[in-house]
Amino acid sequence: MTDPLHPLLSNMAGGTALAASELSACWTGLFEPLDTTDFDMARDSGISDEELQCTPWHLVSPVPVLPGLYGRLMTLRNGGALENGDRVIEFLRAQELREYLVSYGFPWEAPSFVPFAFDGSGTFYCFRYQAETRDPPV
Repeated sequence: MTDPLHPLLSNMAGGTALAASELSACWTGLFEPLDTTDFDMARDSGISDEELQCTPWHLVSPVPVLPGLYGRLMTLRNGGALENGDRVIEFLRAQELREYLVSYGFPWEAPSFVPFAFDGSGTFYCFRYQAETRDPPV
């Protein structure tokens, strides 16, 4: 049986291996309550105090399942870039997920989305979570 990640890995540049336990800790940390550091980061990114006070984002409980192929990919190439012709998809390092989530206003602007990659031109690739969804679509 062919590994579904093989075509990706052969076209992927950069990234480093990441222990599964560290990936799990980063993923779980995404869904912890927002704190003052998060709010300061959001303010620095242009989220107003009014928006911060009416945050519609609530934590998903239990913590959603880390999507399987994504998890495997991150343990092999955490933060790598996938190139296909002119198109580049840069995967966020697991340690950066929460920073991107907050600094780009996802809890306020797109509360059911969790970014995991971007194209360098302002487009994020995200997992979409809903209360009843534990294994999200992209």
